[in-house]
Amino acid sequence: MMGTMRFFAVHVEGSTLIVAPTGPVSNLVGHEVQPELSQLLDLFQKEQCRDVLVDMEKVSFFGSVLLGALNSIFRQVRQRAGKMVICCLSGVGREVIHVARFDTLWEIYPTREEALQSLRS
Repeated sequence: MMGTMRFFAVHVEGSTLIVAPTGPVSNLVGHEVQPELSQLLDLFQKEQCRDVLVDMEKVSFFGSVLLGALNSIFRQVRQRAGKMVICCLSGVGREVIHVARFDTLWEIYPTREEALQSLRS
């Protein structure tokens, strides 16, 4: 579907873009993520997606670079009057999202199924 990505696994399900950070994203540097983030946003536009589900299952800890990337995605979602949800956050991940106050913008679900369900309803 897309060029090989190092940091994200991505696929489209209906009108939802599902994004799963795939590994060691705690020490990401902005310039490393930017090309993939651009690909991601292009796919979101091209596939006429409205919503985004971010599955954090493979990520225990992350920092400001990933938060910034998520926020960029969220801005696109908002332009389409869509919804962005996050699932499978670790305890530390939940704390990072809370401290950054992003839990006021994005709904958080324990499982991917529950997150998808919320987007369908």
